[in-house]
Amino acid sequence: MKSSSRLEAARSWKNAHALAVRGIPTPRLLAGGDGWVLSEWVEGEPLWEHFRARAAGWSRAERVDFVERLARLVRRMHQLGVFHKDLKANNILAGKGGFAIVDLGRIRFGRALSDAERRFNFAQLNAAVGTPVTRADRLRFLRCYAVRDPGIWRARRRWVSEIMRRTLARRHHWPPR
Repeated sequence: MKSSSRLEAARSWKNAHALAVRGIPTPRLLAGGDGWVLSEWVEGEPLWEHFRARAAGWSRAERVDFVERLARLVRRMHQLGVFHKDLKANNILAGKGGFAIVDLGRIRFGRALSDAERRFNFAQLNAAVGTPVTRADRLRFLRCYAVRDPGIWRARRRWVSEIMRRTLARRHHWPPR
C-alpha cells in the first residue's frame, strides 16, 4: 500500500489497527515510514471483478451466500461504528479467505452511523458494481443487512429510492432486469 503523505500513512496505520481490533478483515500492516506503509499481501481481487469472473458458474446457493456474507460484513462494520468514506467495490477484496477492506485512509470510527451514512455506503457499492449483479442480488443484500433492524426493511422503498438517487448522482444506473 502506497500512501501519498505522512498524514495519510499514519491514518492508514491507525485505521488498520482499529479495524483489526474490531475483527474487520484488512491486510495486516508490517512497516511504515515517512509517507508510506507496507502491508501483507492478501490473495483476492476487487469485489466486482471477483463476482463478475465467478458468478456465472455459481449455483443459486453460492450466489446467495456471497451476497449475504458481504451484507453481514458491511452490517458488522456499521454496528461497530466503522464508516468507510470510500466503500466501493475496488476497496473490498474478495478471495477464498473471504473479504478484506482496503484503502484505509478514509475511515472514521466511533459513534453509531446515521441512516444517511449507511445509505451513502450502499450507494457507493451500488454504483461500483455492474452486471452480473442483479436487482435480486441488491435487494437480497439489503434484506440480509436489515435482518437485525426491521425498521430498515419496513422502510426499504425509501432506502432504495435514496440509494438510487445517490447512485444516479454518481452517473451510474441500476442494471436492467
